[in-house]
Amino acid sequence: EPVHGSAPKYAGQNRANPLATLLSAKNMLVYLGYSEEADQMQGGIEAALKNPETRTKDLGGTAGTKEFTQAIVSNL
Repeated sequence: EPVHGSAPKYAGQNRANPLATLLSAKNMLVYLGYSEEADQMQGGIEAALKNPETRTKDLGGTAGTKEFTQAIVSNL
């Protein structure tokens, strides 16, 4: 679970940064013994974070939640 909790005031607005949730999921994969899949996920996240166009606004980018997540998926 992400430390910061949920952000219900941003629900449905394509404004939330899903990074904490995704990193928690990656850590769960490691815990469950899926290290290769966790490494792939980490690589997708790192690739998305390198480009300002695919980072969320709070990280200095221009992407929304959906665009950031899609960039990660595209980099898997």
